[in-house]
Amino acid sequence: MALLISNPAVAEWTTEDTYRQLALTALIGIDWLQTQEIVKDPVRYKESNPVLGDHPSMRKANLLIGGSILLCAVVAWMLPDNWRKGFQYIVIGAEVGAINNNYQSGIRIGGNF
Repeated sequence: MALLISNPAVAEWTTEDTYRQLALTALIGIDWLQTQEIVKDPVRYKESNPVLGDHPSMRKANLLIGGSILLCAVVAWMLPDNWRKGFQYIVIGAEVGAINNNYQSGIRIGGNF
């Protein structure tokens, strides 16, 4: 781990990195709230994330998605600048797609989003 922390290829974290990471985390948070709606109404909805399965428990969803937020932050922090930016944009794109898919399926956050 010390080798990764002191790796000279890992660029300094920038303000732009922070903005992308905040956007990425907010989008994962929205997806997480949609997943909670899926868990609450398994007859009407099913989860599209194959890791979670069609009808995950709230515990499984919370552990996996909470862990994903942490993992994305650690990976982004450890990557060199050009890889970090790409990684963040890929996750942002994937989350926008997942949120849109959920929304198109009728999944709202608290019935309002």
